[in-house]
Amino acid sequence: MLRNKFIILLLFPFLAISLLACTDSKEEEHPAYSNPTVEPLTLSINKDPKNAVLYFERAEALNAIKMDSLAILDLKKAIELDPNNSNYKYSLGMLYMYIKEPQNAIPYFRETIKIDPEHISAQLYLATAFFDIKQKDSSAFYLKNIMDNAENHPGILLLQSDIARDDNEFELAEKYLEKVTKLFPDFKKGWMELAQVKKENNKTEFIEIYKKAFALDTLNADPYFEIGKWHEDNKNLSEAIKAYEQCIFVDYGYTPAYMRLGKVYLSIDSLEKAYRHFNLASQTRINYGEAYYYQSISLEKLGKMDEAKAAIRQALVYDKNNQEFQKQWDKLFN
Repeated sequence: MLRNKFIILLLFPFLAISLLACTDSKEEEHPAYSNPTVEPLTLSINKDPKNAVLYFERAEALNAIKMDSLAILDLKKAIELDPNNSNYKYSLGMLYMYIKEPQNAIPYFRETIKIDPEHISAQLYLATAFFDIKQKDSSAFYLKNIMDNAENHPGILLLQSDIARDDNEFELAEKYLEKVTKLFPDFKKGWMELAQVKKENNKTEFIEIYKKAFALDTLNADPYFEIGKWHEDNKNLSEAIKAYEQCIFVDYGYTPAYMRLGKVYLSIDSLEKAYRHFNLASQTRINYGEAYYYQSISLEKLGKMDEAKAAIRQALVYDKNNQEFQKQWDKLFN
């Protein structure tokens, strides 16, 4: 069901690895509609354009390939065709939360609750959306409404932890998260958040907590990526390299790890290794301008000027308005 899949995407955003570069086009004949996973639904919609379910299912397919703006259009069309379907409205609210537009999610959660007053998740994410836009009173109001019926809901405890962190009450934040991990030991998000709070407080046990989170999902390298970032930030570059390499061992397509490794090697003038990892990043993520930008920098430092020019040219193909890319272009061609 799409509702569950949007929740998964919210909690585990790295599952939604980008397969296409453009996410903002609203053209009726966008190439994404011909994507192999989307095209069958596009054809079905052409035959039955009043079928809300088809738009809903195509929104799911578009969301899976990171075409979020197109997914939003399809969810809105599904709602237009079936305005009393609370699941469609909830799913659109969740997608807005996923793309970090809580202000746009709020009306859809409210409409969901009007249709289904017992919808705990909609109430929870409505409170979360208000918290995200700094309307704490409204957030507290909706949170209080659901506390009596779902005090130990993991999402409520996570929100309470976020509120405590925002108030600089870090020990209280940890207590909420420790309660999550105690009540829901298989809930990876709780362990990830607990590790993050402990990391922010410079409590080194966060590393072991990240490893516990990894043990719950050994196909997801996010915990090792967070460990690597901490080591890199603290100039423990050899440990950072190990952690990022572990990410790649777990997931060969983990683009951020290639980029981080490339930048580490670039910082220590290991230029061939830097270039190699930036090149791998461009292979694992389609149309990734930043990877080509750093390839250009590495190649320039290696004295391979023609290849450096070709790389920055490719970066600008994917992001022609990027000022950093343009500066590199000007440096090489002027």
